[in-house]
Amino acid sequence: MRCRLLAVGWMVGCARGVAQGPDTDTDSADTSDSSLETGDSGDSGDTGDECLGTLQVTVSVDPEVSCLVGGDCVGDLHVGVYASDPFPDPGIPSVAGGHVSADLSGGGVVELTIVQVPCGLRYLSSMLDDNATANPDQPSPDTGDLVTTSATTVEVTDQGVIPVTVVLDLRAVD
Repeated sequence: MRCRLLAVGWMVGCARGVAQGPDTDTDSADTSDSSLETGDSGDSGDTGDECLGTLQVTVSVDPEVSCLVGGDCVGDLHVGVYASDPFPDPGIPSVAGGHVSADLSGGGVVELTIVQVPCGLRYLSSMLDDNATANPDQPSPDTGDLVTTSATTVEVTDQGVIPVTVVLDLRAVD
């Protein structure tokens, strides 16, 4: 199952701690690539024709956003990758994404590797469920969560790991 957008900029359906991407296997209907599970690129059924890249996403909190008021900047970090800007078009599905536990307090940063990202111009959106209220299968920000207010863009290629920096710059309020 691909991740999909629930509300402006937020993804759903991303497996916990696993990057999601398009299904390139011919051996099953799931979205995981068997070469990721086995490391075998020989007879997994992959055609090898699709351009896929890897993103090394570094997430931090804007210093203007307090980790002392409204939350502690510790929680589940969700990152979605989209083919177009998710902020003006909340109905678009993500093409990749994932989430991890994160401690962004005290100026901390968290790195997340997202694999099997289709090549081309991509848009990243992120949120930190700072108060442990989001459904992991359908994360959506609520009061106290940290969010990005605009998408971060990156040109994805298959020429190695591409570093991307995302800054959470707003604490969500009702």
